Amino acid sequence: MKTQIEHKIREIADVLFRDMEAGRLDAEGVGVLAGKTGVIVFCEHFLRAFPDPAKEAVLERFLENYFEQLTSEVGMLTYCGGLTGALEGLRYLGCRGLLEVDCSDVENHYREVLQNFAMQGILSENYDYLHGGLGVVAYYLDDTPFVNRALEALERTAEKTGTAWKWVSSLGTDRGTGYNICLSHGMSSIVSVLSRADGAGIDRARRDRIVTGACEYILSQEIDPQRYGNFFPGQSLENDPEHPVYFSRLGWCYGDLGVAAALWQAGRVLRNDRWCAKALEVLRGTSRRRELAPNGIFDAGLCHGAASVALMYHYMYGQTGETLFAETRDYWIGETLRMGRLEEGLAGYGAWHGEEYGGWKREYGLLEGIAGIGLMLLAALANDPKSDQWMRFFMLH
Repeated sequence: MKTQIEHKIREIADVLFRDMEAGRLDAEGVGVLAGKTGVIVFCEHFLRAFPDPAKEAVLERFLENYFEQLTSEVGMLTYCGGLTGALEGLRYLGCRGLLEVDCSDVENHYREVLQNFAMQGILSENYDYLHGGLGVVAYYLDDTPFVNRALEALERTAEKTGTAWKWVSSLGTDRGTGYNICLSHGMSSIVSVLSRADGAGIDRARRDRIVTGACEYILSQEIDPQRYGNFFPGQSLENDPEHPVYFSRLGWCYGDLGVAAALWQAGRVLRNDRWCAKALEVLRGTSRRRELAPNGIFDAGLCHGAASVALMYHYMYGQTGETLFAETRDYWIGETLRMGRLEEGLAGYGAWHGEEYGGWKREYGLLEGIAGIGLMLLAALANDPKSDQWMRFFMLH
């Protein structure tokens, strides 16, 4: 399969560099998950693995325009598609010697704006990692006073019932507010981000209360996998008690895999063997879910496609060394390759947005596009999860 993986990586790179040169990415934002920064991350990794002077020249010209946009046309502040994620991506590239860059002036200029955005989000039911306050908290985990303010806000806004703590948030377009346990937008992201909040001066007692309360609420939502096919619902059974939705898709954003990753991280940091054991039980059980449509898999992207399942098992293989997780990852890499045949796609890939939202769309970025698929294929080719620090963009740390 290595030959097929390398061929597809090169095909993705050819499309990205071609379209960068042609200006087809000019309208993209600056974000790391949805935007140009994520594309740059893939390109730098690709050129490290497969040096190509012509492509390096294309990237250099692309970077000139990118930095001009970053310093003069900042729009969104979010992690997914805005400035916070762009700064995170550039920090990553700089720390790993993939790109010589100093963004300290931009960061210092926007620090107060970004941190105010985060606090306002947490206090107004928008703690969302991708589009709200938590993404900024994740970026500024080395700023102890700010992190402690965020912890205080999270504790204050939590609804506490016994040992379980929960937070209200938006459930998406036209769905109002409710309780969400998923990794991308919900309480599992609170668990994951705060599991990294471990610097000197952090209020660990408060952090531990929040993480423990969130984990206990998440675990209160567990359902019977033998009956429903999954261990946890997509959001919360409380959102519609008369007609609860038990199904959850297979992928990074929603469902068992994200919940299990968050429980694993919290269990290791807080030394809770029960949470770690539950995480492994869920991951082992979920490894048997290998159908596409019945598990909500319609494309290949890192958000909720075949490559996202490979991503989660690649991460957990690195955490545990368990061969089942490596085998499951390789199965989903194979599915990812098989999906790369869409005639109207980019390098054979499209992002499925559903009939009501336009069907298949061409996406370049890390979250739903070919840069993310390419980065996962590069990771599978190298087969060294401990070196794939880019996974932190997806809260896999």
